[in-house]
Amino acid sequence: MDQGGEGSRGWAGLAARLLIGGGRRAAAVLPARVLRRAEDRLFYAIFHVTRVTNDAYGWRPPAPDRPPAEGTD
Repeated sequence: MDQGGEGSRGWAGLAARLLIGGGRRAAAVLPARVLRRAEDRLFYAIFHVTRVTNDAYGWRPPAPDRPPAEGTD
């Protein structure tokens, strides 16, 4: 059985369709104010995780045989 890909067949495609379909149904019955706040929370969470992840991008601890770089603790 195909596990995803171009045709969106398999478990991954089914799960995505169910999740998106459920979200659309929920959005249709929620008041606009509640929907807007839920969207704000979701996108803030995504932004925060991305920012935190990118803050440490490329950082590596100093090698045990070398002292830390100048100006770092």
